Amino acid sequence: MYSVMDDTADCMCSSALALNCCQFAFFTPNNKSSPRCCSYYYNDWMSKLDANKKLRDVVMPGTHNSASSTICKWALFSAVARCQNLQVHEQLLRGARYLDIRINNDIHICHGMVKGGTFSDVLNEVNAFLHENENEFLTV
Repeated sequence: MYSVMDDTADCMCSSALALNCCQFAFFTPNNKSSPRCCSYYYNDWMSKLDANKKLRDVVMPGTHNSASSTICKWALFSAVARCQNLQVHEQLLRGARYLDIRINNDIHICHGMVKGGTFSDVLNEVNAFLHENENEFLTV
């Protein structure tokens, strides 16, 4: 779901469903050449920061229940458990640098009692992103 307010305004991008909680949403500049404003990637935004900028002066965009996209869409209570429709790698490409990853005792992604994929799969996504973008870092 996305909306464009007018030709010069920013647009709100979100992959939210009305029943899901706290989707990854952000503002991106409107670009007439792009059919969807959500196609922007900010995979290297940290490497473009002023070298003298202190970390405390940087706003770290993050996502709530970042790996909840690994929860099956058809699982009971998935409408509230799947807070993200994008995989962690895609969230990182779009600029997120803080990940809220919740795991249960058997090292699976979870949101409450709803279980998703494995933590090792999420770590593989994070590793792939960091290898592709060596000047970036993130917090988990």
